[in-house]
Formats: sequence, C-alpha cells, structure tokens
Amino acid sequence: MELLGRATFCCWAKIGFTIALRTSGHLLLGVVRIYHRKAKYLLADCSEALTKMKTAFRPGVVDLPEGTFEAAYQSITLPEEFHDFETPLPDLK
Repeated sequence: MELLGRATFCCWAKIGFTIALRTSGHLLLGVVRIYHRKAKYLLADCSEALTKMKTAFRPGVVDLPEGTFEAAYQSITLPEEFHDFETPLPDLK
C-alpha cells in the first residue's frame, strides 16, 4: 500500500467502525514514522551510490603510463578466437 492509501485507511470509516481522533492520530503518526524511516534509508543508499560513482569516475585519475592518452587495443579487448570451446567434453557415462 502506498502512503495515501494507508492514511486513508487510518482516517476514514473503511474499516467498518469509527475510531477516536486520538487513535487515528496515533495511527497516522506511526505511518509517518515508517515513511520517514524508508525515505531516510533511500537517501542513505542514494548518497552512497553517488559517492561511489564520483570516486570511480574522478577526472585525472588514470593508470596509463606517462605520455599516453589511450590504452592499447590488446589490453582492453578480448581475443576473437576462443579455443576453450573447441575442446571435447568428457564422457559422463
């Protein structure tokens, strides 16, 4: 259920009987506390992800040798020939 559905459930008589204003206030306070905690967890996760992305993609931090601006083609590309797939599989019988 979303927050509005929970608040509507707490406030109006969809539950079959009426509840006192004090009780509905306590229920709504509980809903707000749960929503606040969920929002705080989401903010912490997003902040952590942003920090990790900023550290991973920092400008100027490159592990290439001095004077080179590009990596060699062989160092960043997988070989085109896959010899491991041509070996026969062992007989399991």
